[in-house]
Amino acid sequence: MVEQQLIVYAETVWTNETPLSSALVSWTLEPLGGATQVAVTSQVTSFVRAGMIEGSRSGHRIVLAQLGRFLADAAADAPDPGGMEGPGGYGER
Repeated sequence: MVEQQLIVYAETVWTNETPLSSALVSWTLEPLGGATQVAVTSQVTSFVRAGMIEGSRSGHRIVLAQLGRFLADAAADAPDPGGMEGPGGYGER
């Protein structure tokens, strides 16, 4: 088991030839009981207006919500490890 994972990346938002914002983003994933705690830190600089910073924040909220829905759907679709799933299934003996 990996106790902690860290993803770090830089991103720049452009329009045509003009940079609008730059950010250094880190995602920390840590086991928490039977779940995973996710923390996102985004250090954003806007070159045009403060709305770019709020847009970045809003974008991360949307991505986290989509990730939560994806993981919930994947968990609901996962086979029951204690059940009989037919030939080659988890419960076959």
